[in-house]
Amino acid sequence: MRGITTPVTKIRRQVFTEIARLAYEDGDYSRIEELPYTIIPGEKANYRDSVFKERAIVGERLRLAVRVLDDLARRSSTASGGPARTGITGNQ
Repeated sequence: MRGITTPVTKIRRQVFTEIARLAYEDGDYSRIEELPYTIIPGEKANYRDSVFKERAIVGERLRLAVRVLDDLARRSSTASGGPARTGITGNQ
């Protein structure tokens, strides 16, 4: 439902916030494996059966968000006549 903030919505927003932070700070996505531990801290599950399941779901959401960003970047570079479309030449 629109306008109702739930704990799962909060986690979803945290995932997007962390991906945006990675993209703007350094673009290094090697730290993505650490992020489920920062988004879901502690050893007690709050929303699902186990904390491991919560972190696995957050990890999959993070990987999906990175893939979506990567696909959008590729499409925008090819649509704007970037290197994928025109090719890279040494003479300009």
